[in-house]
Amino acid sequence: HFYELPYRRPVHWFNSAEDEGTFVLLRVTADNGLSGVSEAPIKPTWSGVSPRSVAAVIEDLLVPGLRETDIMDQTAVAAILARFPENHLAKMLVDNACCTLRAAARKEPLWRSLGGTQDAAVSWTVTRQPPDLMAKEAADVVERHGFKGLKIKGGQGAETDIEALRKIRAAVGDAIDFYVDANGAYPREEAPAYVRTIAAEGALVAEDPCVLQADDFFTRFQAEAPIPILVDSPCASVRDATQFL
Repeated sequence: HFYELPYRRPVHWFNSAEDEGTFVLLRVTADNGLSGVSEAPIKPTWSGVSPRSVAAVIEDLLVPGLRETDIMDQTAVAAILARFPENHLAKMLVDNACCTLRAAARKEPLWRSLGGTQDAAVSWTVTRQPPDLMAKEAADVVERHGFKGLKIKGGQGAETDIEALRKIRAAVGDAIDFYVDANGAYPREEAPAYVRTIAAEGALVAEDPCVLQADDFFTRFQAEAPIPILVDSPCASVRDATQFL
């Protein structure tokens, strides 16, 4: 199922702008009538897919493979999905839907099956705008919803990012945690100084401050950084994560 949900206002990402989000929801139904569901946003500039391409991969490649196996067997499902390269989003949808189906068969919520907890901390993403507007939005959502953490989108230039951090901090107080996602906006040679600066302004994590690769630069960068470096965009698989680790 594909659907669109409008935003309150246009959102400007590092490589696109949009006034609504497109989503896919997958429902997998077993022979015994139990079903599992999964959901994901579809952003072509993030995952390189469209609704039609996701549907084609699931229908033409993944579902025929599932029909060959017992989807209650997690290892067997993983083996089916591993046959096909790339297509991370489609495979993730199938894997997650099968996970929720197995939880339904055990008559327990998925979080319990995975050893999680019923409650989880969540954060609000403060997207790119002039710093005054970012601060106003941050104060509003913290007051209305009680968020304890804010993911602040950087990449508008180091000076603008710092101004935004300072104005948001003044608007929400010292009890709210910050982390900054620059979406790889800054050159490698500028990234270490940028991370030191946002850390000095209270950021607890720096996400993709530059385009990251699992190389010697990254090894030095993360070792010397005063706060953790969160690897997002270039980490799309277990193999990627293993290389960065």
